[in-house]
Amino acid sequence: MQFYNTNDLPNDLAELSYAANIARLFPNGEAPLFAMSGLARKVKALQTLHSYWSKTMQFGAITMGAAATVGATTLTVQDSSTVTVNDILRHSKAFVGGVFTPPELLLVTGITDATTITVVRGFQGTTAAAIPDTTKLAVIGNAYAEGSATPPATSILPVNHVNYTHIFRNGWAQSKTLAAVQQIVGDGTVAENKRDASNFHARDIELATFFSRRGQSIRNGQPLHTMAGLEQLVEENSPTNIKEAGATTTFKQLRDMIDPLFDTRMDGSSDNSRVAYCGKTALNVVNDIGRLSGEYQIVDGQTNFGLKFKTLVLPRGTIRLIEHPIFNTFPDWQKLMVVGELSSFDFAYLEGRDTEVTYINEDKKATDGTDATGGVLTTELTIQLKNPHAWGFIHNLRDAAA
Repeated sequence: MQFYNTNDLPNDLAELSYAANIARLFPNGEAPLFAMSGLARKVKALQTLHSYWSKTMQFGAITMGAAATVGATTLTVQDSSTVTVNDILRHSKAFVGGVFTPPELLLVTGITDATTITVVRGFQGTTAAAIPDTTKLAVIGNAYAEGSATPPATSILPVNHVNYTHIFRNGWAQSKTLAAVQQIVGDGTVAENKRDASNFHARDIELATFFSRRGQSIRNGQPLHTMAGLEQLVEENSPTNIKEAGATTTFKQLRDMIDPLFDTRMDGSSDNSRVAYCGKTALNVVNDIGRLSGEYQIVDGQTNFGLKFKTLVLPRGTIRLIEHPIFNTFPDWQKLMVVGELSSFDFAYLEGRDTEVTYINEDKKATDGTDATGGVLTTELTIQLKNPHAWGFIHNLRDAAA
């Protein structure tokens, strides 16, 4: 029987079949693509050089600058500014045959100069002992007699941190002819192009948050300033918190790399929890460490197997593991883990510069004469990291070991 089939249709005669929308492909991960910028609090910056202050609680100690005999009451130290009169110093003694030897206490009676102090030895009945050079004596408090005079005032000097604001701009534009052309799929060329610009804008802010470097220069006769990202702020304040993993990483090695990040926390505003943004390889390594650190059984009739760890519990704190999609876009970042205390991180926006949308030649407004329509997204911000000591970067997490 002779009949016509689809091969006989002329080109473009049949109605074309398309999905309703354009599929947008993003790097995979368990967090939104712009995880940091989506979670950060917003504060105000008053000028392009943004400044903020922090104080770190001090715990006194003094280091010997020379050995002292049992009866010496004048001590040479490396820096006398770390103690005040009436502070009590503790000189710990070594165990003898596994038996505890009580410490000697010393009472500071005077600060002679920058490297000399006077003390009472064997304070409150403790036994004096020779003190070797470079020995560290801890301050364990102070002691004043009844009716004593007003003690000297003490304070913690704040540390000033500075960062430049960073201007991010991304635009969209198309000819008015293209804007008038009907598309088979999508929401129209204008809306699609604007959505693309929004994604690029958020991407650029997110990447700069982690990896930007502070600087100021002149470009086209105008100032150009960029902010310090998390990596530089950690490098400047706690350089030992940036580490490289070995060829393999055990649980103990991972714990030791993360442990210093729990030494400080924001005063009264956070607990000892951290978040870890991971590339896919780093996340797999942490999960493999967990799998190699224990045992699990597969029994008859079981329909699933495997382990998926979302939280790393350490003796000193808890870490939430998040796969960051942007880290999966570059080979080096796939092996990166960034651990930090989110409560100490803020975005500071210059007033009036929180993602402003400027339209060009749209809605019958004034035109610049170009036969095109579009717009620009502009954001000017910087980041402030009030507790950089609670942040760290672990690079090259490649493989796990038991």
